[in-house]
Amino acid sequence: MHSTTLFLTIEGKNFSPALVESKTNIIFEDKAEVGEIPANSQLGKPMNFGYGYLALNDGDLYSDKVLHIVEKNILLFEEAGGKLMYLDCFIEHDGQCVFEVSPIFMKKLGELNLPIIFSAYEKD
Repeated sequence: MHSTTLFLTIEGKNFSPALVESKTNIIFEDKAEVGEIPANSQLGKPMNFGYGYLALNDGDLYSDKVLHIVEKNILLFEEAGGKLMYLDCFIEHDGQCVFEVSPIFMKKLGELNLPIIFSAYEKD
């Protein structure tokens, strides 16, 4: 048994997650504007870049809907200052970890120039 969580991370020296949220129905799970002190900050210092984390799971990790959100909004992400964008895929498993990534999903990642980071770990 395993569970998978996929996040889109957007960062940039001038990235404004509030601008993205105001122009779409996207709500970031965690975010910070440039100059803001994030609630979860351990340093207590203002951010010198903006960031936003968006959960993309819809029950089917590799469905077209997941990447459609990125594809539909990538120009807005860039206009809002997003310079670094990537997917974080966290796979929690109990026992052997085997997962499949479809060629269509990988092709779409390539078309979007979107890297993906896989992190697999065993349940406690």
